[in-house]
Amino acid sequence: MALYEEVTYSDTGRMYENSFMQYKLPSRLDIGTVQVEFESSYEPTGPFGAKSIGEIVINTPSPAIANAVYNAVGVRIRELPITAEKVFMGIHGAHKD
Repeated sequence: MALYEEVTYSDTGRMYENSFMQYKLPSRLDIGTVQVEFESSYEPTGPFGAKSIGEIVINTPSPAIANAVYNAVGVRIRELPITAEKVFMGIHGAHKD
């Protein structure tokens, strides 16, 4: 979402990214190495203390990546997706905060 997901609409409200032909999906090469770690916990409302592990928090990576870009190059990107073009424009003064 932070780096690839961009949804744009026509003047009549039609979504341009309406199939996987236009929608950018990261490949395995884009993602790199993924390390999965499980944390032990007990959920008293779940059966036998179980809790869901299939749902991830989707709203934390975007600000973390935006802050990492800011810390690295001093450019604050406030609209998703965070693209190389937006960072480049920000470095060269064409992107407004």
